[in-house]
Amino acid sequence: MNRTYVERTKFVILLILIFSSLIQVGILWDYKNHGLPFPLLGGEYRGEAFKPVDVDEEKVRVFHPERVIVSNNTFFWEVKKGTRVYSKLWDKLKNDYLREVVALKPQSVINDDSTLKEWSKLVGRNSFLFEFETNIKINIIDYFLKPKNIHSDSPQGMDKILILPSIDINNRLVVYLLDNQKIYKYILAAYQDGENDYNEILAEFKRNNTSLDYIMIGSQLKEKYPGRKDVFISFNSSQYREIHDISCSTPFNIDGMMKGPEADKKEDYEFKRLEDSILGRAKSSYNHSIDKDRGIVTFKNLNHLYKIYRDGFIQYKNLSASEVRDKGDMKEAFNKAFLYLSDKKTLYGNADVFLSEIQEKGDSYIFSFDYKVDNIPVWTNAYKTEAKDVPVLNHAIEIRVNSKSVLECAWISRVFYKKDMKKYNVHFLPLLLDIEKELKLNYKSLTIRDIDIYYDMRETSLDKELKPVWIIKKFDGMYNVLPMHTYKGEE
Repeated sequence: MNRTYVERTKFVILLILIFSSLIQVGILWDYKNHGLPFPLLGGEYRGEAFKPVDVDEEKVRVFHPERVIVSNNTFFWEVKKGTRVYSKLWDKLKNDYLREVVALKPQSVINDDSTLKEWSKLVGRNSFLFEFETNIKINIIDYFLKPKNIHSDSPQGMDKILILPSIDINNRLVVYLLDNQKIYKYILAAYQDGENDYNEILAEFKRNNTSLDYIMIGSQLKEKYPGRKDVFISFNSSQYREIHDISCSTPFNIDGMMKGPEADKKEDYEFKRLEDSILGRAKSSYNHSIDKDRGIVTFKNLNHLYKIYRDGFIQYKNLSASEVRDKGDMKEAFNKAFLYLSDKKTLYGNADVFLSEIQEKGDSYIFSFDYKVDNIPVWTNAYKTEAKDVPVLNHAIEIRVNSKSVLECAWISRVFYKKDMKKYNVHFLPLLLDIEKELKLNYKSLTIRDIDIYYDMRETSLDKELKPVWIIKKFDGMYNVLPMHTYKGEE
C-alpha cells in the first residue's frame, strides 16, 4: 500500500511539473510571438471583449458582391443588400455554381478588343449580375469557398459574374466570368430547382418590385459616349433613395490620455481600452510612451511596434520580420491579413469591412479594406494622416503581408453613427448637369468606368457630418466627387 501511495505521489508531482513547464513555455512564447502555440485554459483572449473571433462568420461579412443586378432584357433592378432575395442569389452562386465553375475548363474564352462590348450585350439579356469592388484573385476565391480543385485554365481573378438561366430545354444555365479583359463561359446543369428559382425571382421583380430600376448608360448616351457602356444609371425622374446621413469618431479618446501625469495612464479607462483593443492579452509584454505634443501613443516590444495618433490613424510594424525576398503563396498571405483584421473588430465598431484592392509589390502583398455603413461604402481615397512616413492613405485599412507574417498595417480606425434619414435624388440627369457645370466636362469626353454612391471621409475632421456623394471612377484611376441632391425641403 505504501508503494502504491508513493507511486501516485510521484505521478501527481510529475503532472504538476509538466503543467508548470507548459505554462512557462507559453509565457515565453507569448512574449516573443503574441500568443501561445496552443489554446490554454479554455481559449484565447482577444481584445477587451474576451471573446474568440468566429472566422467563418467574418468571412461571410467580408466576402460578398458590391452589387447584384436583375435584368429582364429591358429594365435592371438592384437587389437590396440584406434582403432574402440577395442572400438567396449570392448563397446559390457561391455554394453551388462558383465552386463548380472554378474546377472546370471553360467552354470558351473571349479575349480581344470586343470584350467589353460583348459583355454589355450579355448583361442586357435575362440575367443576374454580381459585381465586386475589385478583381478577386482566384487564390482568394479558393480561400473563401474551398472548392475541391481549381482548373489550370480558370481565370486568374474575377470582377463580375453573370448568370443566364433557361438557355435550353435541358434545364441548363450559363455562367460568365469577367476577368479584366477576358470573358470565360461555362454551361452547367441547374441545381435542384435552380432554374425555377431564377425565373420566379425575375417574375417577382417584373410584377411587384420597389427596388430602383436602372438602364445601362450606353443605351442612353449611345455611340457618342466613350466610357464603359454597362455602367448602370437611373433615368426615372421620380426616383429617390432614402439614405442616412452619418457621423464618425475614433474608438478612443487620445486627447484625454494626454492629460495628467504619464504615471497614471495605466489606471486610465481609455488607456486600458486602447491597450486591450490593440494588444489583447499580449499587453503585458509591451512598453508604452505618450508624446503629448504630437498626440501619439506608442506601444513597443522586441518584435512589434504600434503608433496610435489622435486622429485615429494606427500604424503597425513587425520589427522581427526577416528579410524574405519571396512573398510566398497569396492564399497563405491573405489568411494572415484576414486573421489580423478579424482580431481587431473593436477598431471599426458597428461598420462592415470589404476587400477593396489587392496589390503585389516586390516581396509582399498589400490587401486593402474599406468600411461600409448601412450598405453604403465609405470613400477614403487620398485621406491625409498625421504620420510623416504615411502622409496619404487610399483605403481605410492597408495590410502589407507575406505568407509568413503581417509586415505592416496602416489603419484609419473609426466608429460610425447614423443620423437623419433623407431622400436623395438618384436620377442621372441632375448628375449629368453637375458634371458639365461643376467639373466643366462634356459627357462625350468623360471616360467613366463606374458610378456609385459613397460616404465621403477624405477629411480628417472627426466632427464633420458625412453625407452621401456620387463617386465617378475613370479608367485612368482618377475620380470625381459630386454632391447628391436631396428632395425639396430636406436639407
